[in-house]
Amino acid sequence: MEKKPKVKNKGKMIAFALVGVGVILFKVALKIGKLYAIHNWIDKMFS
Repeated sequence: MEKKPKVKNKGKMIAFALVGVGVILFKVALKIGKLYAIHNWIDKMFS
């Protein structure tokens, strides 16, 4: 195995971290959206 330049690896790490953070934020946003939708639906049912 030949050694790759550190800069390339750092770029890959940063890109990977950004993708990971994006996925986590997306999942959190979906959960919040679902909770909000359910809350609104319950409000409509009982109001």
